[in-house]
Amino acid sequence: YADGCNAGYSSLAATLDEQIYNMPLLMHVFSAGNNGTQDCNYGAGAGWGNITGGHKHSKNSIAAGNLDNLDNLASSSSRGPVLDGRLKPEVCAGGTSVYSTIDNHNYDTKSGTSMSCPGVAGALAMLSEAYRDYHGTLPHSSLLKAMIMNTADDLGNTGPDFKFGYGRINGRKMLQPVSLQQFMTDSVASGQTKVHQVFIPGGLQQARLMICWNDYPAAEAASPALINDLDLSVQSPNGTTHLPLVLNSSPDPALLNLPAISGADHLNNHEQVVLDFPQSGNYQVQISGFDVPFGPQHYSLTWFFEELKELVLTYPNGGETHSPGESITIRWDAAADTQSFALSFTADSGQTWTSINPSVSPQLRNLNFQLPASSNGKKLKVKIERGFSVDQSDASFHVMNIPQDLSFYWICQDSLMLRWDTVSGANAYDIFLLGNKYMDSIATTQADSFILRNINAVNEHYWLSVRARNQDGVYSRRAIAVQSDISAFCPLTYDVALNEIESPAGPYFTCMNISQPEVRISIRNIGLRDVSQIPVFYSIDNGSPLSASFTDTLSFTETGIVSFATNPNISTPGSYSLKVWSAMPGDLNHDNDTLEMLIRMIQHDVVSPAWTENMESFSLCQTAADCGVSVCTLTNGMMNAINGEEDDTDWRVNSGNTPTSGTGPSQDYLPGTVNGKYLYLEASGNCDQQEGVLYTPCIDLGTFPSPRLTFSYHMSGANMGSLNVELFVNGNWINSIFFRNGDQGTNWETANISLSAYSGQTIVLRFRGRTNIGELGDMAIDGIMIGNVSGEKEFQKTSLRIIPNPNSGHFNLLPSFDISGKVEIEVFTSDGKCILTQNIKDL
Repeated sequence: YADGCNAGYSSLAATLDEQIYNMPLLMHVFSAGNNGTQDCNYGAGAGWGNITGGHKHSKNSIAAGNLDNLDNLASSSSRGPVLDGRLKPEVCAGGTSVYSTIDNHNYDTKSGTSMSCPGVAGALAMLSEAYRDYHGTLPHSSLLKAMIMNTADDLGNTGPDFKFGYGRINGRKMLQPVSLQQFMTDSVASGQTKVHQVFIPGGLQQARLMICWNDYPAAEAASPALINDLDLSVQSPNGTTHLPLVLNSSPDPALLNLPAISGADHLNNHEQVVLDFPQSGNYQVQISGFDVPFGPQHYSLTWFFEELKELVLTYPNGGETHSPGESITIRWDAAADTQSFALSFTADSGQTWTSINPSVSPQLRNLNFQLPASSNGKKLKVKIERGFSVDQSDASFHVMNIPQDLSFYWICQDSLMLRWDTVSGANAYDIFLLGNKYMDSIATTQADSFILRNINAVNEHYWLSVRARNQDGVYSRRAIAVQSDISAFCPLTYDVALNEIESPAGPYFTCMNISQPEVRISIRNIGLRDVSQIPVFYSIDNGSPLSASFTDTLSFTETGIVSFATNPNISTPGSYSLKVWSAMPGDLNHDNDTLEMLIRMIQHDVVSPAWTENMESFSLCQTAADCGVSVCTLTNGMMNAINGEEDDTDWRVNSGNTPTSGTGPSQDYLPGTVNGKYLYLEASGNCDQQEGVLYTPCIDLGTFPSPRLTFSYHMSGANMGSLNVELFVNGNWINSIFFRNGDQGTNWETANISLSAYSGQTIVLRFRGRTNIGELGDMAIDGIMIGNVSGEKEFQKTSLRIIPNPNSGHFNLLPSFDISGKVEIEVFTSDGKCILTQNIKDL
């Protein structure tokens, strides 16, 4: 109801008061509003008198303010008083950063008094249930209201105030009057006084006594709105009379912010007397009908005792579930004192205790604590100490990671499969299904999936969740439940799919000495029934099929490998079409039974070291951001893989800058000029997460005892991907003889890799680059060389081979032996002129 900020006692407020007055089991709880910093014309300026909505000005309801988890009042939380000077809000509760449900079955973090309000309503519901359990009937709503206000933890100014009301609700304390029957109800007429005797024991820090009544509704815009006016006073055993706490509601910020003092209250339909360090004895509680035009007036009286040495840990108290690394708020109740608190925790049932904070301010009643990452799969307790007073969690609470990525793998009309990621340290998972009211535990499994059968997924939606547990009985919170949808994939009874052709994995080069590569395929059972004896076939260029059989049993989602006894002959250079297929009897889906690929056998150049490729003889290629559309043809035995079949995009020949600023080199490495050429992968224009594969010629290392590969790479950019160099030798690809991932800086870097293990062999190198997400990922390579390093030699003068030769002044020295010690290098022009003499130590 949006009927104004501090709108006064409206017709709706009167209607609400009438409802509660005539239905004494009814209680309305409202948010106080989120106008805490506004000026709503109370007369005291901004920050006062800004309770929203006239209905919230009703006398018999409760308005709740907003606290964070450390009991700080949100600046947005609306303040009192209401227009006629009455106290609002009555209480406060947590309402900042509350994780809660939102529309469309989702969750979000919300803040505001609208999040505090449900907390107060829930506490009242629990209090009502406890009252019924103890006393066999439901309580009068004025008694509920009195109990939750009188047991609240006082915050802000001492006593009630216009910011916090009576303070933060305390679920533990509010049960004390119910369990100890610290209450009574009665009625009083105008001019009549009722006297009740209450015994207050010794050793208390504080005793609080409160009356509350559901007042008769007033006329719209009444000020004051109070109709039946009762007065509370308490007489101590020594004859001293104590009056209730009242506030100054004058429209002046200084007066509104004054602490409450004892006096007569003729504005509110609730009054509280507070006795600090009361003497033991019988106290006379007097309730007078000061002015009761619509009487007699029913009232509720309750009292609460705060013990002098109280120290009670209230959270975590046992049975809670948390995740490692999660921040929890430890809470405790304690009497006022000047001595600090010490907090610790145990993960071994109290054998050892680890300090959380050895000196917590005596004013605090809460502390944030981040659970250690090492606590996964353990039961913990928390302990609090102050002097000789000690309390700890009544039972252990659980710490374990929550299952993630809960989803339906498939949903059919009569069954579904739920899957999730495994949890470290868990050995079982409990499955929950939403029943008529609750998430009911229906099964436990050790797998990372569960099949629910005998359902009607066409006409019903099913909510399921999972929690992890281990052998020690530690369990996690349930994962957020997911709802079934019949539109999801439904597996067939029998369905075998070909996953992948694992071999051949060309292209192949004639120098590789592979004329009959193995045919090996991966198959997967995606049908619900177990299968075995699966016939598979392959053919080359639509020739006669060759067969094999997978004889083992595959259950649902399991995979297997099939190898053929006879392999194809591809010794002649050219392209071959390979087709593989399965033919399982009873297979109900043939769309996934066949795979095809192109196998290339390429007559490839063979080079011998010392060999270098600096890209200078290549023609420039198009640099438009068109991913694999443009084909870049290379020479000198260098070759790009086929886009769309063997990779996604080509390495492109470029000079100078790459098209996108913030990534790529500004010039090549060899010869190191803006006109020099290099190869690069273009990441712009949705070319991210694309792979480019580059092959070198066949390289005969037969005469090189200690060959070494060097090349330069440039990987500068915020979205840089990865570069992987692989080597083919003796029929196999050896992965990752070199690997770099991510931004490597703005300079060209040089890789230096020993190939001594492959001396005497013929090899092929493969540069596999992959772009990352985003356009700032242009990677480049240049100056690929293979030279030889032999044993140490002493020399005085010799000629060193310079590559490239001739050159523009940027060159590489390729000795045929290892160089150590002091070296003098002289560089001459073609006409014999010495242009450089340089000493190099330990080259």
